[in-house]
Amino acid sequence: MNDRICRISGYSEEELVGNNAFEFLVPEGHGEEFRKNIDRVMKGEELNYVATGCRKDGSSFDVQLNEAKVSLPGGEDGVLSIQMDISELKEQEEKLKYLSYHDGLTDLYNRYYLTEEMERLNTERQLPISLIMCDVNGLKIINDAYGHKVGDELLVNVADILRSCTRDEDIVSRWAGDEFVILLPQTKKEIALKICTRIENACEKAEFGDIPITLGVGVAAKHDTEEKFE
Repeated sequence: MNDRICRISGYSEEELVGNNAFEFLVPEGHGEEFRKNIDRVMKGEELNYVATGCRKDGSSFDVQLNEAKVSLPGGEDGVLSIQMDISELKEQEEKLKYLSYHDGLTDLYNRYYLTEEMERLNTERQLPISLIMCDVNGLKIINDAYGHKVGDELLVNVADILRSCTRDEDIVSRWAGDEFVILLPQTKKEIALKICTRIENACEKAEFGDIPITLGVGVAAKHDTEEKFE
């Protein structure tokens, strides 16, 4: 054990050396996975993989492991395990993944994510799939009269309305500048129309200074996997 693994795990060298690693460094429920990897290494494989490590305080962390078979001073075979805490790297990866799928202004899903979901959900089991397309009325005029900051605030308000009027399984996305698309799997057109009415009522009740929030809304339902979303 070196100083770094002690700092990562929260254990001292005295606590770890000579004891069973499975009792200290392997999270509950991951023992079988680690044992299988040790067996593979002892048979001559060199492994490089990402796993979950365990700290003294009970918290877990993402760890990159490089493991190989070695000869110990006494002549017996052992496993050399080099471990690197990659928690910050994984956190950054998750942030980048989130940003790649979400619109920076409204925090809704973006067009790229929606097109991926259209492809993934285009199965018989998800039919009928309804689609609601919304266009914010008068955004250009609002941008010209009040400034783009107010226009952006209007878009954020619209996004909040759409989010509040839809279900957890619905996919609400910003399609383009003033256009929003809602994908509704396993939803008949009649249900989608009720959601549109809910959106319309929410827009009427919304308060945004002296600017009314109105949307142009279109609804369609897809009953055949061969029918294109476009």
